[in-house]
Amino acid sequence: MELKLFCALKKKPLAAVVEAAVNDFCSRHWHGIDDLDDDGVLPRTVLETRNSIIKIYGKLTGNPWRQRDSEALKRMPPDIPLEVVEMAMLMARLRAPGPIHSFAYFVSEILNPSYLKVKGRADYIRYLRRKVDALQPPQP
Repeated sequence: MELKLFCALKKKPLAAVVEAAVNDFCSRHWHGIDDLDDDGVLPRTVLETRNSIIKIYGKLTGNPWRQRDSEALKRMPPDIPLEVVEMAMLMARLRAPGPIHSFAYFVSEILNPSYLKVKGRADYIRYLRRKVDALQPPQP
C-alpha cells in the first residue's frame, strides 16, 4: 500500500520506482548514508517536515518523540505533503478509542490515498483542529 501511494504521488509506473529505489539504496546504503545530502546533513525541507511532524505528534498525544517513532516515520514516503500528514493525524486522533502511545498508530492513516484528494485542505485542517481541541480537557 505504501508503494502504491508513493507511485501515485510521483505519477510513475511501479517498475520505474522500484528500479530507482534499488539503485538509490545500493549507492547510498553501501556507504552508510541515508537521507543525507553530500555533506552529511539532512536537507532543510526534510528536517523541517520531520520537526513539524514531531511537533504535531506531541501536541496530539502529549508524548515525547522516541526512537521507535523515528522508525515508524521512515516507513512513509518523504514527499507526502505536510498538510496531508497533519490532516490524517488529526483524523486518527479523533477516531482513537483511547490514548495514542506511538507515531506508528498514525502511519496507516497517513498512507491512506484518499487524503490526497481532499479539496480545501487548509479549511478542513482548521475544522479538525477545532474538533481535536474540543476533546482536550481545559488547562488550569
